[in-house]
Order: sequence, then structure tokens, then C-alpha cells
Amino acid sequence: MGPTPSSPSRPEQPAPAFARVPLFVALTYGAVSGLWILFSDGALLALVSDHAQYQTLQTYKGWFFVSVTALLLFLVLRAAERRLLAAYQRAVDSERRLELALSSAGGGYWDRDLTNPDEAIFSPRLTGLIGLAPGEKMTFERWKRSLHPDDAPRVAASAVSAVESNGRHIHDLRYRLRTGDGSYRWMHSRGNVICDGHGKPVRMIGIVFDVTAQVEAEARIERLIHYDAVTGLANCATFLRELDARLAAARASGEHIGLAQITIADFNDLIEQYSAKADRIVQAMGEHLRRLVGADGLAGRLSQDSFLFATPPCASAETAQAAVARIVAQLDRPVAIGRRRFGPFLSVGAALGPDDGDSAHVLVANAGRALAQHRPSGPDAVQWYAGGMDVEARTRSQRLRDLRGVVKRREMLCHFQPIIGLASGRTIGLEALARWNRPGEGLVPPDQFIALAEESGAIHEIGADILAQACRQARAWTCADGPAPFIAVNVSPHQLDDPRFPSVVERVLADTGLAAGRLELEVTENGLVNDVDAARERLAALRRLGVSVAMDDFGTGYSSLSNLSRLPFSRLKIDRDFVSGYGVDGRTTAIVNATLHLCNAIGLDVTAEGIETAEQAQLLGARGVQAAQGFYFSRPIAVDGVGDLIDRRWAVELPAAPARDAVRRRTA
Repeated sequence: MGPTPSSPSRPEQPAPAFARVPLFVALTYGAVSGLWILFSDGALLALVSDHAQYQTLQTYKGWFFVSVTALLLFLVLRAAERRLLAAYQRAVDSERRLELALSSAGGGYWDRDLTNPDEAIFSPRLTGLIGLAPGEKMTFERWKRSLHPDDAPRVAASAVSAVESNGRHIHDLRYRLRTGDGSYRWMHSRGNVICDGHGKPVRMIGIVFDVTAQVEAEARIERLIHYDAVTGLANCATFLRELDARLAAARASGEHIGLAQITIADFNDLIEQYSAKADRIVQAMGEHLRRLVGADGLAGRLSQDSFLFATPPCASAETAQAAVARIVAQLDRPVAIGRRRFGPFLSVGAALGPDDGDSAHVLVANAGRALAQHRPSGPDAVQWYAGGMDVEARTRSQRLRDLRGVVKRREMLCHFQPIIGLASGRTIGLEALARWNRPGEGLVPPDQFIALAEESGAIHEIGADILAQACRQARAWTCADGPAPFIAVNVSPHQLDDPRFPSVVERVLADTGLAAGRLELEVTENGLVNDVDAARERLAALRRLGVSVAMDDFGTGYSSLSNLSRLPFSRLKIDRDFVSGYGVDGRTTAIVNATLHLCNAIGLDVTAEGIETAEQAQLLGARGVQAAQGFYFSRPIAVDGVGDLIDRRWAVELPAAPARDAVRRRTA
């Protein structure tokens, strides 16, 4: 039952204006009558002395008094009647407006007489909802029988509490009400009690609304929060919460839980092959997985094409592993979509709880690491997590964390590798190579942290720091019998994407005092593909500063000849993979020779990377390569040894008349 919102309960009493009408009439009548009696007889005696005439006037006086007082009473009562009728009409209109407003909002009102337990008034909206015909009386007992059995005790308790507290407790709750067609609808009822002049509850009134649509919407929202909308499986957060509870129980009982992470490896191929929407494939897989896992297991959806499932607690690890294998074997069979069947190719990684993780997050992460190592050896193969799989991931995570503030802690260092002029044998430049002096690990090479720095965004700060260190060191280098060597610094694609990069270079040159002509920036071709036009503008700005720009690792990227013509490069560096095959493999040699011919035609200097033998240096030098670097000359060294490299001379014997297209063939 429901009560209506009300102010604190107070005794029921009539309107103050109407309460004073009887008293006013009585007092007025008494006052006029008393004055008339006191003064009228004396006035008559003063006017007449004849007794017969006095009696006649007394009779007329009585009739006059009755007529006047009757008229006055009529006028007073008619005015009161009009006011009562007006008040009644206002009450009726107010009740009609309330009924209309409540009906528009799907609600109604009720009024229960507490002195007569079965006497109650219900609005037509409520009686019609319950199934009563128009005009049929609705009793309180009939209403109670329409309550849902599970909700009736709560409704009764709330009403009793409101009555016993004399209205201090507001009756406010939701319950289910059986309608005329036998179905239940959710109602929200709210109200309070009315007390008499002695503070005794005499009535309970309230309003009630049909909130079925709202309750159903809330249920749908609640389900969407915890379950996947397409498959109905638990979403990731719900799955992890449930798995944590099961792992805690398994630890206490000494049982094991098998957890598997499954990915549909050929998901995109299935969509194309079967012309099916992704949701239909995912839904079919989710239904299949739910049936296989059963009511005691746990299934969830991780992403568009990935699922999770956990077995019920098992007495032994072997039993849990067998349960996982059995489910995967059945899951790998064809699944029906309408009249068609498709057989997905699944990649499966699994972990055993609590052995491989005593929390849901750890166990799922380890299953994911096993999935990343999945190498199917059969249709039902499962890659189980093995200890140590997470070492690489943990190291990566720790490095990613430690990269924050690495420049401030001065952990970034520069090592240098000489670039040798093949004609003179002297050091014409040095390439600065970043090294991370990570506490507890030592020097970390760039291939193990540059990608992490790019991922985290730290590459901009690290790149600027390496550039400043390299320029500062190069500013101090001198050569006794020739120009000081230039310094080459690698530029990340993320740095080149930043429109502020040319100004960063300009500021570093100004701060270090290095001449712009002694700085060469190396850019990989793969770093140009995001926005070639923007890259051209930034490289042109660098060239206007006087800085040289080299295309690094030529041959390993897109190797677009248009980039050589459109972008302002001053040097091209041939990748070590081509250098190692030069003079050995005919196709590689032909490609390098064509590249050298092209560079010579457009005026680009060439540096060969990865020189490891004197023969490689001689062959490439004979073909017109101006400079080379590699382990044959020197490995990258710390700054303390650079002075010796600058003053050193390498003997590179170039053939007097080399055979331009000579190629050494491999022997078996």
C-alpha cells in the first residue's frame, strides 16, 4: 500500500473560516435578542398607555422580531452555504486534477480509514489495474490479496511502522502487484498517516505509481554493467570478481581451477568466408561456450574475438587440466549460424589456479602470456603457462616505469662509433648511440628501450637530451691535421612528427655552441610515411639551419625513390643487410650498385653500415662509397676513448681498377 508525501501529521480539523460560522450566528442572535428584550418593552410603555393597544403592539413587535431575525439567519446561512459549496467544488476540482496528473504519470491515490480496518478508497486507476469493473467496490483485503507473496510482509511492516511512529516514518517502498490479467507489475507507493486532535492515527493516505518500465530499464542497465550485451556472458570485470571469489575458496579447500583464454585466430577470415556479421559469430561462440562450461563453470568475454572460461573447483591439478582440454576440444568443433556451420581456428592459453596465480588478475595475465606463446600442435592443443613466461613482461613493465625521469636522473649516456672516410682512412664523423645506464642492470642498448620510450612519450625528452650530449661532446673535439669530425644523431619518427622539432635542434645548437654544419641527423625512411609533406617541411627547416640530413637504413623500409627526390637529404646510409651480401650475392650486389649509381647522379654522399671485413670496405670503396662504419673499424665506445679514434688512421687499400660488377659466388 502506499501513502502520499505529506507534511508532519497533525489533527484533522475543519477550515478556520467555516469553524467560526456557528459561533458567530449564535453570538449575534443572542446579542440582538437580549438588546431587543431590554429596550423594546420600555419603548412601547413610553409610547402608549392603553393596555389593549399595548398588547396589540407587543404582538406586532414579536412578529417583527421573528421576521427580521429569520431574514438575517437566512442571509447568514446562505452566505455560509455558498462558501461551503465553493470550497467543496474546489476540493472536487483539486481531486480531479490530482487524479488526472496521477493517471498521466501512470499512478493513482489511496486513502485508508484506520478506525475501520477494511474501509479504504482507491482511485479508478488502481482499481482498473487490479481488474475491477467500473463502480465495483475495492476493499483493503482485496488489495492485500493482489500483493506479490514475497513483497506482502515488507508492505505490511512499512505501514505498521508509519502508524506506530505517528507519521514520523514515511511509508515509501516498491512492491509487485498482480493485475487483472494475472501478471505482476512494479508499483512505487509513498504516503503517511493523519492524526486526530488527540494525536491518534485515524487515516493513512498516499499515492502510488506504476514503475514497471523503470524497474525493467534498471535491470537491463544493471545487466549491461555486468554482462556482455552480445553473448550474455560475464564481462571482464564481472568475470574477474567471480574468479577471485572462486580462487579464494579453492585456496581454502586445496582445490584447483583451470582457466583458459581463447582467441578466434581466423575471426576476420570467418566474417569474409561466411558473409556473417561479427556479432552473429561471437554470439554463436558465446552460446557454445556457455553450454560447454555449464552452470558450475564460469565463462566471460574479454574482447571482440577473445573469451575466458574457468572450470569448477577440481580435486587435483591434473583434473583441472583435463577439464580445460575437454572443453577446448568440444569448443573447437563447428558451430552453427542459422543453417550454416563454421569451424573456427582457436588459439588457447591456459593457467592453473592458484598455482599460477592466487588472484584473478594474475591468473588471467599468465593465461594471456601462455596464449602469446601458443604454437598449436594439434586441433585441441592448449598452451599452458610455464614459470618464467612473465619475466620478459615484468622486465618490460619495470623498464617502462623507470623511463619516467630518466633524463632528470642523468641515466642516459652517449657512446660513439666512428665513420671512416674510405679514401683518406681518417675519422670524418662519429655516430652518437644512446645507452641507458639503468641502476641494477647496467648499460641497456637502444633496441631494448627506444620503443618503450616512444610508447610512453618519453622519447621527446630522451631524444633532446641525447642530441644535447652529442653536440656538447662534439664541440670539444679537434683534429690536428684536418677538420673536426661531424656528429651524427638518430631521430625518432615521433620526434620528426613534432612540429617543434626544428626549434629544439636550433636551441641545442645555440646552447652547446656547435656549428650547424657539424651536425647530421639520421632519419629512417619508415619514419616518413605518416605525413611526407610535413616531414619535408621540417627537414627543409633543418637544412636551412645548416644541418645535414641522412636517410638511415636505406633498403629496409619502403625504399621509395620519390623520397630521394622530394626530401632534402644530403647522405644515404646503406643498411648492413645489403653490405653483408655485397660481392657475395648477385642480386644484392646489383641493387647496391644501382643505388650507388643513383646517388652519384643526384649528388648524395653514401655511407655503408655494418662493415665487418677489409674486403667489404675495399669493394664498396672501389664502387665510390665515400664513408663506412662497422665493427671492422670500431665498436661503439664511451666518450673517454673518442680522442684516440679521431687521431687514428685506417689503411683501406682500394683496388686501382676494380671490376665494376665482379661478384664472388658462394661455394657449397
